[in-house]
Amino acid sequence: MSTEKITTRPDFPRPGRAQAPTGDDVEKVFERFSPTYEQQAADVWDALEEQDLKVWITDGGEHDGEMICAGRAYDDAALVIHLEDPNEALAVAAAREAGKLDDYIASGLA
Repeated sequence: MSTEKITTRPDFPRPGRAQAPTGDDVEKVFERFSPTYEQQAADVWDALEEQDLKVWITDGGEHDGEMICAGRAYDDAALVIHLEDPNEALAVAAAREAGKLDDYIASGLA
């Protein structure tokens, strides 16, 4: 498990990390560092900051993948969004498309 915790908003898409799909692959919102993934991560980060939360991104390792966390303090995550989990990434994408990302975030806050 990685211990890297990024607490300053990265420049999305993150330089050197964004990867376009190759061949006939269809880009999915949960494909790490694809342009769609990076845009969703940026939108989530911004929405969390707008709610006056401390936001950080961390790599949970091979099994958990990358996560955006938020809370009132950097050591107290009230919300964790697993960016690479297909179900969660698709739910976030649907909320974004419906203009209800703030509602999605509010429903997950402890």
